[in-house]
Amino acid sequence: MVDYTEEGSPLRMIGTHTDISKRKFQEQQDKEHLNQLAHVTRLGLMGEMATGIAHEVTQPLTATVNYASALKILAAVDEPDLAKITKVANSVSEQALRAGKIIHRMRAFCQKQSANMTSIDINTLIKDCILLCNSDLKKHNITLNLELAEALPRLFIDAIQIEQVLINLIRNSSEALTANDNPAPKTITLSSLMLDEQNLQIQVRDNGPGIETELQNKLFMPFVTTKTEGMGMGLSICRSLIVAHKGTLSFDSLPELGTCFYITLPVIASQEYIS
Repeated sequence: MVDYTEEGSPLRMIGTHTDISKRKFQEQQDKEHLNQLAHVTRLGLMGEMATGIAHEVTQPLTATVNYASALKILAAVDEPDLAKITKVANSVSEQALRAGKIIHRMRAFCQKQSANMTSIDINTLIKDCILLCNSDLKKHNITLNLELAEALPRLFIDAIQIEQVLINLIRNSSEALTANDNPAPKTITLSSLMLDEQNLQIQVRDNGPGIETELQNKLFMPFVTTKTEGMGMGLSICRSLIVAHKGTLSFDSLPELGTCFYITLPVIASQEYIS
């Protein structure tokens, strides 16, 4: 507030001054702490999924070696079939690129950095996940069904994090189906749909043995697992990643009828930072 003399000249100024440097410093510390937690979360999930990811990389590398051996045989004949050689060479290139993509995804996921939020078409992301899991599903005779809604709004998310959550859920379903002695056809269904104007949902549904009733209430707790081998951190960390996107991860399961996991994410129009 400013007081003036009768002539209109400034006489004195009255006000308060608050030093906010401590508050700003604390805000910066909190942000750094959240980034540290995010990094630990990424590393924890990578540890939980290390075996599966190693398997992911092994598959395209093995295929590359096999195709390269085939090239040697095709090239050794007196009159090489150039069309076949070209086809096999293209397959070598595709498998090498696939292995590179897996390694790039692993590296990006492990890097100590803030969430990389981008505008993503969720159906495209789901199809990318399928490419990484498809060979393993075929190996175990698991049929993958897609029920993807059209014209869905784009999501503003960290694609690497959501991709890892989806792959983890698909792998969990695959392992449950593989361990099941039921001779019925094994299926996993991936769905995308709008729940309402503000929320988009992804569903990962299998027709496996279901989750034991006594485990269901604590399934997302750390160190709780349905596997004979595993740290029991995967679902806990997956839920943390989804919650960090202001979404929810839930499920329902019935014995001998299967399990369905629901990823619900908000449709965010503005580029709001999610740590």
